[in-house]
Amino acid sequence: MKNDWISTCEIDKIIQAELNEQWFSYRGIMEVYMIGLLKMDKYIPTLASLLVRDEDILLKEAATALIAFQNDDVVEAVAP
Repeated sequence: MKNDWISTCEIDKIIQAELNEQWFSYRGIMEVYMIGLLKMDKYIPTLASLLVRDEDILLKEAATALIAFQNDDVVEAVAP
C-alpha cells in the first residue's frame, strides 16, 4: 500500500481467517472497511459473498464498501 500502514498480504490473511469463522470479529469488519476505503477491486466477489451473512454491522460495511467501487464489476458480483 502507498502509506505502508497495512499490506495486501495482511488483508488477505485476515479476511481468509474471518471467512472460516461463524462470525466476523471487529478486526475483520475493519478489514472490510479498509477494502472499501482503499478500493481493492480483487475483493469485490468476497464482499458480495458477505451480503448473505446474518451480521448487521458486517452487512452495512460490506454494502458501503461495494457502493464505494461504483463500477460494473459490483453489479455482476451481486446480481446472483
